[in-house]
Amino acid sequence: MNRLGNIALYELKRRLLRPVYRRLMGKPSLSRSKYNTAVPDRAIKAILTANGLGFNEAGRPSWWYEALDGRNAADDLTHFELDYITEHVARTGSVLVTGCGVGLSTIPLFERGYHDIEGFDYLPNVVAAAQAVAKAANVPIKYWQMDGFRPKLTRQYDCITAMHWVYSAWMGNYTNPVESRVDRELILREFLEPYAEALRPGGSMLVELVDANMLDNAFPPYRAYPIRHTPEQVATAAQANGLNVALTVTNPFGQRSIVVLYVLSKTSAPEA
Repeated sequence: MNRLGNIALYELKRRLLRPVYRRLMGKPSLSRSKYNTAVPDRAIKAILTANGLGFNEAGRPSWWYEALDGRNAADDLTHFELDYITEHVARTGSVLVTGCGVGLSTIPLFERGYHDIEGFDYLPNVVAAAQAVAKAANVPIKYWQMDGFRPKLTRQYDCITAMHWVYSAWMGNYTNPVESRVDRELILREFLEPYAEALRPGGSMLVELVDANMLDNAFPPYRAYPIRHTPEQVATAAQANGLNVALTVTNPFGQRSIVVLYVLSKTSAPEA
């Protein structure tokens, strides 16, 4: 099928088949998500296309383009993330969204009174798209380009999120190098270290990780996302950085059933 045919097929599925599937599964309409931004989807899609984040030469949509149809505002774990922030972080608090993409989880927070909110992403054109979407929404959110595995943060935050990207980037997605080391606990411990330092005492970090208990012994073998973690590994890596696992959230019947969302709280000094 040619490029135009693939685009037409994608739009057909999005407009006709996906709403039927969501209705049969008892899921709310994507158009009714309480965290949709005020910017119309067509305007966001035009911004994505202008920044090379639309359809590729084969007519396949980018991850960011597909995210408009359910991976962000209508995703259950993303809903929990935004609900958690609005319920547990003061409106005067500061929020850092790592791997912010085109800003679709930052703008709803700004619209709910969080005006000290920032975000960064690995890819410059994604950051440019986020800045354009924020401008269209008339919200002055600061976005910048940075490697989320080697962040250089100059201030502290009340809440830091790492949603949608960590376990995938370890596999080499979004042009990241593939993580080839085998010590998963060490990898996580090193990942958490700079973010723990950037958290204020009493602050929280929300991070999604792939469940090793579910996948390591799966049959047939599950090859994707080889950097996986057990709850025990997460707890140990967190404690080494002065963090405690305050809450875990799963969504076994959702789009990302293999993922666990961990809420880590900064309550102590890192272990020596």
